[in-house]
Amino acid sequence: MSDEPPHLDPPPAPDPAPLPPAGELTPAPDGSAVEAAPGPAAAEPPLLATAEPPLLPAAPAPDPAMVPPWLLVTTVAAGLLELGLAAAAASHDPKAGDIPYVIGLVLGGTVIWPLIAIGLFSLSPRYRTPRRRAWILLVVFGVSILGHAGNLAKLRRATQAAGAAEAKSETATEDEDDDSPPAAPADDLRVALPDEHPKVGHPDIDFSPGSDERLIKVIEATQEGRYHATVAAYADECAIRPNDAVLALERVRFVERFANSEENSIASAADDLRVATAYLTTRFPDAPGTVLYRLRNFQAPGFEAKAESYDGQVSRWGNADRAGFFLLRAQSAEGKKRYAAAERYAAKAFQANPTVDAGLVLARVAHLRHDDKECVRALLDPVFGTAEPWVKQQKMELLFEAGRRGEAIDLYRELKKTSPDLVNDEKTATQLAGAGQIAVAREIFAGLKINKWTWDRIGRARFDFEMQHGTAEQAAAAYRALRSVGIKADPFLHDRMTLFWAHPTLGWNGDDLGGALALLGMLLLLAGAPLAVLAPMHYAGLWRASRGRTAGLPGSPWGLRAAWVALAVVLVAEAFGVWFWQPELLRSWWRPNPEKIELAGGVLVPMQFVLWAALSVVTIVFYQRARAWRLMGPGTWSIGKSIGIGCGLALALRLALGIGVSIWPQIFRSAGAGLQPATTELCGELLGRYGLVGLIGAAAVFTPVLEEMLFRGVLLQAFAKHLPFAWANAVQAALFAALHETLVLSPFFFAFACINGVLARRAGGLLPAILLHALNNLVVCLVLAAARHTGH
Repeated sequence: MSDEPPHLDPPPAPDPAPLPPAGELTPAPDGSAVEAAPGPAAAEPPLLATAEPPLLPAAPAPDPAMVPPWLLVTTVAAGLLELGLAAAAASHDPKAGDIPYVIGLVLGGTVIWPLIAIGLFSLSPRYRTPRRRAWILLVVFGVSILGHAGNLAKLRRATQAAGAAEAKSETATEDEDDDSPPAAPADDLRVALPDEHPKVGHPDIDFSPGSDERLIKVIEATQEGRYHATVAAYADECAIRPNDAVLALERVRFVERFANSEENSIASAADDLRVATAYLTTRFPDAPGTVLYRLRNFQAPGFEAKAESYDGQVSRWGNADRAGFFLLRAQSAEGKKRYAAAERYAAKAFQANPTVDAGLVLARVAHLRHDDKECVRALLDPVFGTAEPWVKQQKMELLFEAGRRGEAIDLYRELKKTSPDLVNDEKTATQLAGAGQIAVAREIFAGLKINKWTWDRIGRARFDFEMQHGTAEQAAAAYRALRSVGIKADPFLHDRMTLFWAHPTLGWNGDDLGGALALLGMLLLLAGAPLAVLAPMHYAGLWRASRGRTAGLPGSPWGLRAAWVALAVVLVAEAFGVWFWQPELLRSWWRPNPEKIELAGGVLVPMQFVLWAALSVVTIVFYQRARAWRLMGPGTWSIGKSIGIGCGLALALRLALGIGVSIWPQIFRSAGAGLQPATTELCGELLGRYGLVGLIGAAAVFTPVLEEMLFRGVLLQAFAKHLPFAWANAVQAALFAALHETLVLSPFFFAFACINGVLARRAGGLLPAILLHALNNLVVCLVLAAARHTGH
């Protein structure tokens, strides 16, 4: 069975009077034009009894006469005007230095948004005529023109205001520099006003106009002279004491302060630092101070290897130098999130020489490793008794987090008397509330102001506090204070829904409508986004069919409607997970300079479960309706052939990836050092929660089956129904690589998906691709488990 266009089927019996398409004008016997009545559809054998209709059924070839010339000209003119305004807006935008942003702005308004609008409206048959599609284009272009024009006008007003302010400033400066005579002579003023500050003469200083700049230069010259004299004295003293390594190190530290200073810049300081450093490192290469200085300024990835090369010398050092060596290693390990090693080195440093810095590092990493006993032991050491207030403030926070509320509250009271500014913040209030000091915490929140700079910290902390400890009225007041800065405080109605679930009887305000519309618009945009890819694919299929070209898989049980639903479910389910578990990621879109926010640990597993559940339901419905469960088997291959080819290709791909890691280790190391995809973090969470068996079951059994059913089943079959197989396979592979969220490994995932697509086509079933996918994920699970076991 086939769903090829009618002209590709065997030629039917000749029809002496073929019916014209419905709605087309035909000549009447009297010479007038009449509209043809809808005729019976061309006979086309169905592929499957339950096959779904395509997303956008083929329409008659568009007749240019159906679009009025004035509408066509207006639409083209509006498109050109929108293109020009988009380019102008991009050139005036502060982000215009970002080329992808400019390209996205221009293409979005002229191509992407019109395609999405046409695709959405084409779901209804009444909007599939060329005339109505031209109107849709005209409306979209008009809205874009208004938006870009408004932005340009706003930018123009801001530029004019800045120019006026600058002109006013220049005018004021000119007035100040004006040499015209004053309204009253200076002598008269001195006579008229009482002389409260008698003049003291300084004949050695010139106070004539411009004295400030001249005197600053004099002071700087004096400072520079003193600096050069001190550097020369250091050099002379080093020559007198050539065996004093401490003096050579102090010389380097002195010069380094001026070489790295932004306020006291001395031209020769950089050259002096090179001379002093060369003397230190060549004269005393193995001195403890020299080694620590080198390590402190060593920022390359090979810090650990460099530090390990000095292990043999450390045992002969004094306690202070040995403690400094271990502290550097602890700080490096903490920065790389190797908390077990950081705690080990910090404990050695604190044992060799108990210092505040070593104690803080030890307490932090011990708390991160849930070793609160060691954390508290370090914090209660007498070395913190005479520490600076800011150190005690950090100690207080760690004591709160370690559960030692009594000591933390006592320290809070001490700091409240000596340094109240250090404990008058939202974090201290939240920690006090957790310790049961509700009244004190509410007093702190009452003294904190919520404005456009502090709303994201103070306003949200106060709202969370009142949601947990306050009444319905107090929670509502905290929410209104948070929303006082505008819709950016709660753009997608997450906080208002949280308030509703806790206190459903509270009334709603008019400004809550903005968040509801933003949330609805985001979901509609995500649901319609796949049409930007599927609509061109649909028209490409129609164009190929009109020229008699066959599709890659004409007998596919699914069309583009199924592909659209599947992709929309992926986007909406992921957006729902982010909205529910980590809304600050969505709120960052509304900030002028958003910081990069990563998904927090602990939310990936529930978010992934939501996505898996939604995709499982949709995929099962597709396969059940199409009765396509036979695709899950080996197809025309035997089970042995499927196992052999699938497993062999999996091992070959892992070998190719290993060769890539060995050839370009820096690229893959950078990916592992801070750019890990969310998939790897998800596997780590699954391993921590459910162990190796749970990780293998989720990542190496369930995920391969679901992803192969979706990508090599539904999507590949739907795409290949309209495109040649190679193009359809490339599109589904690109989507598969994008889903795995890593740029470094995207070539591997693209090749992986392409190979699985070819396997599914050649075998006529998904079993070889499932086995390849499962074995690849199994290797990843075992490698991840081994890395966790060894502490890497």
